[in-house]
Amino acid sequence: MTQYAEGQEIWRRVAVSGNKSLSHLAEVILSAFDFKCDHCYGFYGDVTQHPGREQTETYELFVDAGEETIAENARGVRQTRISSVFIDTGKKMLFVFDYGDDWRFEVELKEIREKFSAERLPNVLTSVGAAPPQYQALDEK
Repeated sequence: MTQYAEGQEIWRRVAVSGNKSLSHLAEVILSAFDFKCDHCYGFYGDVTQHPGREQTETYELFVDAGEETIAENARGVRQTRISSVFIDTGKKMLFVFDYGDDWRFEVELKEIREKFSAERLPNVLTSVGAAPPQYQALDEK
């Protein structure tokens, strides 16, 4: 997955079990960038477009929380398996975390393996670039 940051190459390659939920994938993504999972998030099928009502493939934590969704047809993340969304290699989704700070990550399925042992997952396989701080330090006056 790639984190969008101006002028910086920041990405992680992780291995996860396809039998886990999108909620689990969100936690893996955030952990790979040293973020805490303390805000709502969603996965959006169009990586070029800001999340909105017109997104066609959408999975949001708002659904599981019983709150109003951003996209009209949003489905939940807690019961949706990774393997039911990321079916083919090359599949990309936009992962948006903390809608106020608007952290964006492009998530792409690079490969499907049948032979990872459960003890080794999730696992960060490659890490490029330093993750930015989740919260900026407050200026002291």
